Amino acid sequence: MSKYPVLRVILAFSLVPMWGGLCMGLAILFTMPASDTVGILLNVWLQFVMLLLSMAVALFFEVVPAAILGALYAWIKLKRGALSYLLVFICGGSTAYAWTEYVFGLGGNDLSARFQHAYPLILQNIQSKAFVLGAIFSLITAMVVLPPSRGEQSFRS
Repeated sequence: MSKYPVLRVILAFSLVPMWGGLCMGLAILFTMPASDTVGILLNVWLQFVMLLLSMAVALFFEVVPAAILGALYAWIKLKRGALSYLLVFICGGSTAYAWTEYVFGLGGNDLSARFQHAYPLILQNIQSKAFVLGAIFSLITAMVVLPPSRGEQSFRS
């Protein structure tokens, strides 16, 4: 009987927010208007920094719940399978939604809801974007990282 890869599962699911931050950074990168007052190299550099910054911010704010979910998955020893994928999809998305709501507090008071239209388009309804990105990247991580179930052949061997 092989040993369950606890550390690999926890670390992989801890990095899920970084991939969501990368997607948000790419969306910001393509929706951010280019400046005419600075040179092209500075403009490219600023966009690259924004891309890395979005990954770092997502990882900084969301690593704790992602690591807790990874530890929970390792504790119950999830294996590959449809029900495991469904559980990871729903839990990953729901945790990203709830934690984004808690950390950023958007919609928590009337003032932020009233001025929601003043946010840039990428930041409007950020909780739903967090749910989608958290669910999709949790599912992809589960497909790659979780060990095969008993009757399944591993695609790595």
